[in-house]
Amino acid sequence: MRMINNPAVTWCKGYKNALLMHLHDEKVQSVPQSVLEVIEYIADSQSTNYQDVLIRFSEHADVVKGYLDFLLQKKWLLEVPDFVEYQPISIKPSAILKIRNFYLEVCDSTSLDWFEDIARWLRKHRATHSLIVRLYDESEKTQSNASNIIKCARHLGYNQCGILFSQHIENKNAYDGMSDNLDFFLAQQNDAHKTHIHGVEVIKLTKDIVHKGSHLQSNLYSCRHNKLGTYRADNIFIDKNKAIYPHPFDLYFFGKANNSSYLSQVIDSPKAHSYFFMSKDKIDKCRICEYRLSCTNSLWNRQDKHILSSAPNNCTYDPVQGLWHDMPVTNTACNLEA
Repeated sequence: MRMINNPAVTWCKGYKNALLMHLHDEKVQSVPQSVLEVIEYIADSQSTNYQDVLIRFSEHADVVKGYLDFLLQKKWLLEVPDFVEYQPISIKPSAILKIRNFYLEVCDSTSLDWFEDIARWLRKHRATHSLIVRLYDESEKTQSNASNIIKCARHLGYNQCGILFSQHIENKNAYDGMSDNLDFFLAQQNDAHKTHIHGVEVIKLTKDIVHKGSHLQSNLYSCRHNKLGTYRADNIFIDKNKAIYPHPFDLYFFGKANNSSYLSQVIDSPKAHSYFFMSKDKIDKCRICEYRLSCTNSLWNRQDKHILSSAPNNCTYDPVQGLWHDMPVTNTACNLEA
C-alpha cells in the first residue's frame, strides 16, 4: 500500500500556518507549516508508504506519526494499492471573464435603446444573466424607464431581475409598477424592510466583516477564482451618467459606456483587466495569509480605494500571529514574505 494525498485536497501556505482545503467536502483544516512539509513530501514522491515517511522524517518521527495518523483518520491522506492511478484536482484558473450581475442606475434620461445595446452585448459576450436596477430618484419618468428596462431584460434572456434599494428613496411605492417582473429586492444591512414586498422577497445583504469561519468557501470555484483574482469581481455597475464601475459599493472608475463598443473597449482595458484579475496573491496581508484561496471577501473592501493591492479593511485575521481577533486587523506587517 502506498500513501497519497487525497486527490480532492489542495493546500495554501501562509506566513505562520497552512490551510488544507477539501474541494469536494468543502471543509478546511488549519495546520502548522511542519504538517505541510510532510504533505508536500508525499505529493512529490512517486511511491511512498507510512514507514517511508517516518524514515524520511526520522528526527521527528513521533511528531510526524501523530500528523500521519490524524491526516489518515480525517481522510486528508489516503492509503491505496500500488496499482491505483490518480490525478489531483487542478486549481489552474480559467482566464475567461464572465460578468454575472449587471447593476444599472436608472434616471429619467436613461434610454431604452441605449440599455438594449449594452445589455445585449453583456449577454452575448460576458454571459451576464442578472440585472439589478437602482433608482436615482422616484420620479414617474424614472419609474417608467426602470419598468421598461426590466421588461426588456427579460426579453433579452436575463434570468433574474432585481432592485437594489436606494437609501435616499424611502417611498417603497416607487417600485409598485415593476414588482410583477422582479425576482428579488436587495437591502443593505441597516435598512429596515419587510421580508417581502408585493410577494417579492427582500434579501438583506450581510454585514461585510470577516470573522472566524465566515467568508470561507473550500471549493473548486472559490480556489480558482481567488487564484486568478476574479472572485466577486464578476459584476459591473453603470451609473446614470454611463460611468462604469466594478460594483455600486466600489466606485473604482473604469470609463464610460456611451454604447456597447465603448463598453467593450473599457472592459478589455488594462485598468479594468487589473481589477478583474487582481489575485489575492498580490494583495497586502492576503498574500501572506493561508486563507487566501478560500476567502470570499470582496476586493472592494480595501483600505485605500485607489490602490488595488491595498489590504482589506474588514478582516479580523492576523496572518503574522496566526490568530483571529474580535475587530478588524488593519495594521498587520503586510510587507513580510510568506
